[in-house]
Amino acid sequence: MKIHPPGKPPHRQPAAQESPWAELWHRSAPAAVRRSYQLGDHGQGWEAWVRHLQGRRWPRPSAAVLPAFPGCLLWAALADVEVARASRRIQQIGALVNPGRPNDRGRSTAARLWRRRCAHWTLQPASALEALAWCHSLPQLAGAVSESLWRQMLDQWLGVAADADQLDVDTQPWVHQLVAGELRLTLAYLFPEITTCRTLARPARRSLSDGLVRLCDGEGVLAGRFFHLTRPLLACWTRCLALANEMGRACWSRDAQIQYKWLLRNAIRLTRADGTQAFCCDGVGGRSARPGRGQGAACEDLFDAALQLGGTSADRRIARLTLPGRRGMRRASLSDSGLPNSAIHSEWAGMSVLRAGWVATDPRLAVLWHEAVIRVELESAGRVILSGPWHLHVNRNGSRLEPETPWEEVCWVSDDDVDYLELEATFTGGVRVQRHLVLARKDRFLLLAEAVMDRRPGRWECRQCLGLAPGIRFAPSADSWEGSLVGQRRWALTMPLGLREWRDAASAGALRQNDGALELRQWAVGRALFVPLFVDLDTRRMHSPLTWRQLTVAQNRRIVPADVAVGYRVMVGKEQWLIYRALDRGGNRTVLGHNLITQLLVARFNRDGQVDPLVEIE
Repeated sequence: MKIHPPGKPPHRQPAAQESPWAELWHRSAPAAVRRSYQLGDHGQGWEAWVRHLQGRRWPRPSAAVLPAFPGCLLWAALADVEVARASRRIQQIGALVNPGRPNDRGRSTAARLWRRRCAHWTLQPASALEALAWCHSLPQLAGAVSESLWRQMLDQWLGVAADADQLDVDTQPWVHQLVAGELRLTLAYLFPEITTCRTLARPARRSLSDGLVRLCDGEGVLAGRFFHLTRPLLACWTRCLALANEMGRACWSRDAQIQYKWLLRNAIRLTRADGTQAFCCDGVGGRSARPGRGQGAACEDLFDAALQLGGTSADRRIARLTLPGRRGMRRASLSDSGLPNSAIHSEWAGMSVLRAGWVATDPRLAVLWHEAVIRVELESAGRVILSGPWHLHVNRNGSRLEPETPWEEVCWVSDDDVDYLELEATFTGGVRVQRHLVLARKDRFLLLAEAVMDRRPGRWECRQCLGLAPGIRFAPSADSWEGSLVGQRRWALTMPLGLREWRDAASAGALRQNDGALELRQWAVGRALFVPLFVDLDTRRMHSPLTWRQLTVAQNRRIVPADVAVGYRVMVGKEQWLIYRALDRGGNRTVLGHNLITQLLVARFNRDGQVDPLVEIE
């Protein structure tokens, strides 16, 4: 028997017609709302629900919790072409979240947008971000649209949230985290009075934890194939962390929290001097919008929020050194003393960052080597110089050799003097190819080299091509093989050490610009070939005289051929360096009077003529 409130007649609907909404409400919902829907009085219940949403103090509106709302939904997302196209619509929806009751124009806009878009939901980032915009607008829309339309909107996103587990985090990580994590958490935060929404908090936490742990290597480095999602995922996880903190709950597991903190630092580490992300305009990860937007934007609000929510004191110091627009930093106070290593390497992710320091103008080389074609980006003095694929073409006796194994790490060294990465792959016929990447931190130079080795002699031709950044061109010297990488000014000097210095001498190769890339070609006869390119990055030496020499290497008082071991002496201004590479199993050899049993040596000459090793690999 149903008991009615005193002084009110029985409701016209019988008990059997109790509203299906009656089962939705959590005990925290206003009593007037629950009672009205239990009695089947939709009109009274809806009015009570709208009054509650307009007058409640908690949860606070999204605009009070999420920084720069609704723009935060588009943090780092506009590099995706479809998101860029939908950005105006997402902003329109987000703009519906205004204090007070929306006017008739806002009511008609919301209804029109919904009718136009509700049937176009797809499992793509643009749709997921649009869904988030709709969810955040629902509390305000309750006073602007009819009960049936509002319920239709809520049911739509509850259905999407319920089906989110069908998404695969390993193939669609961004969409998975937006839907299975952020959408669920958003509904749980905004509508704790609705049981179905409230219970989404736990699966949201589980999905977010799973995503952070599975997508990162243990030190916050995303798998190489998802490198382009570094900032979009950081944005998603930062918004979630803001909501969870407002709810007074842990957003994810302890392991996931560690990954988030590391990811934040890595996102700063991968930031260019102008605030854009490394590789953002060279097509890594698929389609990109025009430069200067989204992932290519400075994302100052994103980093501010992430540093506030999950950054350490070291991260905040790093941000002041690295990110543009940081206030309160005097030029004289720029120092990275006592900070963590600025370089990072992840064999699991197939990604490395060789970085001379945390200051934005320090030389930085980012390397993605998870695919057959390695990608590199070189920045120095605040200017991107190289960015794109590092193509390698190897011919033996006129036949093109192809890689048969993926690139694998052979050696990684990072200390106060140098960052060194060595990779190896096997090509057709068992030919071994090793790539050497050396960034000298204090000496400010980069060495990129290929070592091609086989047990059988042959005629070798090696061609490596490095993509030039937009606005950068190669300016060759008229008389010698060196050249400059120039834009509005000279940014780097290049020396192909395997070629003789002067063009009028017999030279086994060439250095030139070809189709937007710096191309170094070199050929030889023998069992091995070493192709080194020396890049001077110190802007103070850009106009200094330079030279290099190929040195004689001896073993047991006999000169060894170039397919056994090679040595080079490089001089720019008053600075000199020694480079040595053994191309067989090695032995006790002599170069410039120095006895060596190492495979690789990169060293500087001190003022007294002594050799000071920067990196030495035995």
